[in-house]
Amino acid sequence: MILDLHNHSIKSDDARARVDNYCRCIRSRELRLDGFVLTEHRQFDAESDYRSLEDDFGLRILKGAEVETDYGHVLLFGVNEDLVASFDFARVDLPIETVLRSSERCGAVAVPCHPG
Repeated sequence: MILDLHNHSIKSDDARARVDNYCRCIRSRELRLDGFVLTEHRQFDAESDYRSLEDDFGLRILKGAEVETDYGHVLLFGVNEDLVASFDFARVDLPIETVLRSSERCGAVAVPCHPG
């Protein structure tokens, strides 16, 4: 499976893309992607449901998060309720150690994406 792992939608304060536009773009350009992950800035979007878009476009749409740490930005995959409760995703100065330890404890994966 080939996924684009770092995308933002209008849910992120600095993004303007709608999720259906991502789907249309992938299909119209015949990109060799099976789907993508929405890694919204400083939040985990638990409420949005993209199943109808997945069905309509034959794509997998997953959700993660992008948090800001004292090391830089970190992508989180496998976000669950326990991880969301572990720290404040909205903070812009999270200690990287907290993010890494919490992610491991909760079964998630943390990947630095914009260090510095």
